[in-house]
Amino acid sequence: MQPMCRPQAAAAVVVAVLALFAPLSTAAERIVLAPSGLVAPPYSVSVEAAVGDGAPSRHIGWLTLGAPGHGLGLELEAEDVDLSRRRADISVQYSFTGNALVDMAPTLTCGVRDAFNTGRWRRAFYVALGKRLGLSLAQERFVRSFYLHAGIGTSRLEGPFLGFRANLAAGPSVSAEYVRRTVNASVSVPVVRGVEVRAYTLNGDLFWGARVSFAR
Repeated sequence: MQPMCRPQAAAAVVVAVLALFAPLSTAAERIVLAPSGLVAPPYSVSVEAAVGDGAPSRHIGWLTLGAPGHGLGLELEAEDVDLSRRRADISVQYSFTGNALVDMAPTLTCGVRDAFNTGRWRRAFYVALGKRLGLSLAQERFVRSFYLHAGIGTSRLEGPFLGFRANLAAGPSVSAEYVRRTVNASVSVPVVRGVEVRAYTLNGDLFWGARVSFAR
């Protein structure tokens, strides 16, 4: 086995250290990059940005909207992988089940990433599932809630993807996924209500970021 390269080692250390500290976070509409089988809540807006080594091509931004109407289950997302180009790639996701019953049965969504085929996902269609697992009292001493996610996609999402999200009793939210033959991970650290700072490993590279969410 080849030794881990410096960027991967640094990213792994950062994720591990951040996992020791921080308050609780909840489930999300993305695992890290891949769909989670959950959608943004109705009447919600979130803005997220991740910055790599400083080059514009390594700046990623997301704007996610939960459509009005509690029975609609529709989410819209704009993603920009180069924040200097002033053009966003539009994605749409629809939930057949909503998020409310995720404790009882898997949620089911379908969608398309980069619907106009202008960005990195190349109009990728997918189906995704999400499920919150029940935990014992002993497990809840360490993990507040635990979600499993899986799905399959086309184009740049071609093949299966899977992952998990753990909201730890000690505070942080930790996510990891396997997608496009790559393992990605993130740690979310809530600062105040609706504001999180984040660290990511994307394709073995370290990114820093933040997310701000608003919900009616």
